[in-house]
Amino acid sequence: MKRVWITTLTVCTFLCLCSLGFGQGFDLQLSGDTILSGQAEDVVSGSCIAILAPDGSEGGAEGWQISLTADNATITGISIVGMDAEALFSGGFQISQTTPACAIDPVTGMVIMDKSTGNCIEGGPGAGDCVGLDGAVSAVILSEESVVTLPVGSPSSIAILSVEATIPAGGGTATVRYVDSCQGGGQPISNTISVDGQTRFPTLGSKTINLIEVVRNCEGKNSVGFSEDFVRDVADWVDILGVPSDFSDPSELCVGQGSVIKEGPAGGTVQGSVYVNIIEAKFDRAQGWSFSIELSGDSDFNLTNVTTNGTVAAPNQLFEPDGVTPCLGANSFPNCVRQDPSNPGLWSGGFNSTGIIETNKEILAVEKCPEDGTDPFTGDSCESGSDLEILMEDPVTGNLIREARFVICPKDGVDPISGGSCNPGDIVIAEIVNVDRRGLVSAVVLSLTLPVTLGAGTSSVLKISYEGVVADGGGAGTGPVACLGFVDGLIGDGQPVGNIVTIAGNAGDVTNFDLAEVCFGFTALSVLPFQRGNSNDDLKLNIADAIYTINWRFQNPAGPAPACEDAADANDDGVVDITDAAVTLGNLFMNEPLPTDASNFFPACAIDPSDITENPDALTCLSSSACEGL
Repeated sequence: MKRVWITTLTVCTFLCLCSLGFGQGFDLQLSGDTILSGQAEDVVSGSCIAILAPDGSEGGAEGWQISLTADNATITGISIVGMDAEALFSGGFQISQTTPACAIDPVTGMVIMDKSTGNCIEGGPGAGDCVGLDGAVSAVILSEESVVTLPVGSPSSIAILSVEATIPAGGGTATVRYVDSCQGGGQPISNTISVDGQTRFPTLGSKTINLIEVVRNCEGKNSVGFSEDFVRDVADWVDILGVPSDFSDPSELCVGQGSVIKEGPAGGTVQGSVYVNIIEAKFDRAQGWSFSIELSGDSDFNLTNVTTNGTVAAPNQLFEPDGVTPCLGANSFPNCVRQDPSNPGLWSGGFNSTGIIETNKEILAVEKCPEDGTDPFTGDSCESGSDLEILMEDPVTGNLIREARFVICPKDGVDPISGGSCNPGDIVIAEIVNVDRRGLVSAVVLSLTLPVTLGAGTSSVLKISYEGVVADGGGAGTGPVACLGFVDGLIGDGQPVGNIVTIAGNAGDVTNFDLAEVCFGFTALSVLPFQRGNSNDDLKLNIADAIYTINWRFQNPAGPAPACEDAADANDDGVVDITDAAVTLGNLFMNEPLPTDASNFFPACAIDPSDITENPDALTCLSSSACEGL
């Protein structure tokens, strides 16, 4: 009896110390999909990675048990396959299970159903915060035969979760989170870590997944949309996300919304581009169009350029078959040839006015001819109400040119148009347009003299370049920070622009201008500085680094992976192989020069330059002791 009392007291004392913070030093984190998209009520799938991140204050984890649930989503599977945990697993114990939200009959093991509704009765196994919630549990001991632990001081992937969510109308969010007391086939599971045979209680994290509704509209003959890639092929019918679709299914052409997620270093600037597409689902052929595309959202997201170059609307002059004589008429048009056959452009002697608008643009007041038809400045006759002009000398050519004559604020400082005050001698501002609005306008006619039109299928007609700042977030994904959509009324150099596709001289039947948009989000990469060549991260460069790389890549079973794979890539070619060990040994013992691609070689600390480009190499760097804090 006495021994039982002492044991119970010891356990209670340990649990109390843990609850007060004893042994803290581990975070349970989640990475994976940031956005899932589909039509309303679609069930879509994604994945999340469970990450165990130690702070390096004590030994590595020998084992762990985790318990998770999801809000507005369902965890449909959990496994350690392909994870760091599987790579280190050696004769230990592991079990991973999903846990139901429905009540389970303890005798039959069957879900208990409500006969009146046909639905299951809520209240599945579990306790505490997990009562009535579905989720998943996983318990792992890396080895029962020897001491095997996860790396000390670097994050490790310990489970992969399959997640399903139903896209709500208008979009929404789902959350995957760690929560104690979900229950699989055994007892309720708490989130704990085992270190040196002792229990540690980690900090529990979560991950938000943005659920974006994709709207389809097939009521009209034609659609508009966006894609990340250039599209032009009569057989290349694609939806707004740039995914090739079955040519026989025109409904795939009617997607109205999509998303673009870019990766970049936290706090850094990421650049990219999207194309605006006209999608002709039937037999109409667009001769021209005007677009008013508004940018909404984060002020750190900006448009940097807009052009028709590199699109179907790019200039590509038509010539007679001789390649010299311009193609001038509809009769000769069928036999005409393009100036550059490799150029996808169809524009030939048409009209193009494309540009980013000026926010809060000031429109200068132009002096008008008075009712009596006499120019008050020159005394010449003029048409009442027309804009008055002045002859000026062109500073480049010296020729006389006509320019608008602007209204000047008089000496009394009273604005002759608004009646407000103005500075004498300044040009009077007639109005301010594009008030607090950002975006672009584009008006294109493919040809003014020839019957040039777009072909069937999807045609990219405009390229929009942008840049945005990635928020600090330690690798966490962010939701949409800015969106582009078709909104009438933006003003470039002329009048307010409406969204129209012109077919046979008339406005074509495009019914998804109010739906089509593309939204942008960013994911912060954990880009860490490191010492190239220092494969084992021991703050020294010697023969051990070459051996460490060889053991990892060629030993069977493989040796431990470096915490910073980039550091093992001694020649900076994006691949870790025998060449990297040879480069390290040659530099150490034969004074061989380093390859010109090998940046930040030991002892310098720097990031891999490729990590901040749009095409980083596949190597990771989870930690680098020598460069911590840099």
